[in-house]
Amino acid sequence: MKRIIVLFIIAVFATNTIHAQSLGDYKPWITKYGTKNFKDANQKVYISEFNIHYQIFNEVIDFKQGGKMFHTGVKGDATAELAVGLGGVSEEALIATTDKLYQEFTELLQSNGFTILSSADAANIEAYAGWAKSTGGEVRKSTIPGIVTVSPTGYDYYYKVNNKGEEKKKSKFAASMGNMNDKNVSKELNDAIVANVNLYVIFADYGSGFAPGGAKVKIKPDLRLTDIYTVANKKTKGFRFKGSQTTDNVNSKITFFSGKMGMNAKANFIGALKKPIEIDGVVSEDKLVTSAFGDVDMVGTSNAYYKIYSAESKNVSDLKTLEVDGAKYANGSYMACKKMLLDQTNTFLSSF
Repeated sequence: MKRIIVLFIIAVFATNTIHAQSLGDYKPWITKYGTKNFKDANQKVYISEFNIHYQIFNEVIDFKQGGKMFHTGVKGDATAELAVGLGGVSEEALIATTDKLYQEFTELLQSNGFTILSSADAANIEAYAGWAKSTGGEVRKSTIPGIVTVSPTGYDYYYKVNNKGEEKKKSKFAASMGNMNDKNVSKELNDAIVANVNLYVIFADYGSGFAPGGAKVKIKPDLRLTDIYTVANKKTKGFRFKGSQTTDNVNSKITFFSGKMGMNAKANFIGALKKPIEIDGVVSEDKLVTSAFGDVDMVGTSNAYYKIYSAESKNVSDLKTLEVDGAKYANGSYMACKKMLLDQTNTFLSSF
């Protein structure tokens, strides 16, 4: 995946040289309450998370079980698997894109009189007891298959760990509503505003297809900054049935919490999307389809006492690579994320 191309890195943000790129409609979705209480934050902001998540691989599966047919004979099992990955995307470009977005986000807050608190300010609070600390500036595997996550270079953050010392996977509730620990962090930081940014650039839209008597999977390439979406992947670990898939909810959102009152924050601003922001001109949007059909035996083999039917199972696996222009991918991702990030941050700033 790593391709070190100096000119490509330089071109990531040279938008004047990249033509014929555009975005789809931007439809923000905002929920807020108690915004007047943000004034109690004394113009201080702590950024608990700043992650840009990039989907680079998707592997899906469909399984149809065979067995006896309606009249006579048997049909074999059918399994269709389709794996699609992006080619032409460099780690350096993903890091550069994320760094630029973080810089613009923090500069906007600072230009409005806010002081950015550092990880040192939260080092000893109870809300992070037992959590681990890390520093951004590299591409790391997400807890969601096929997705990589990038935090800004030099940005320190805390994350919850599992019993193996690895990053703990967020619950589906947290994925849709935001990090509920942020209000605890805010309370211990004297009601400072806690900002949380998680944006998801998704390229695949998965769907199972109708294949009479067989299995069928399809992926429609569709590069976008997604709204609420369920990422499906073939299950490869733990207990699983034939055709088992994992499902993970993702939701691009920007949240600002301040204080804590009971189980809720005193002030809350959640910015999300009503629909994805389409990133045009980067990936071919031709559907990719794989099908499999189990053999059918309607004749069987007879002897004097009984008839035996036998039909082979079929497993069809297909691996495809979508080659993209790396500069266009990085620039399109930057444009979409910037649109949402800065627009909703400005809306937040004007809400109290």
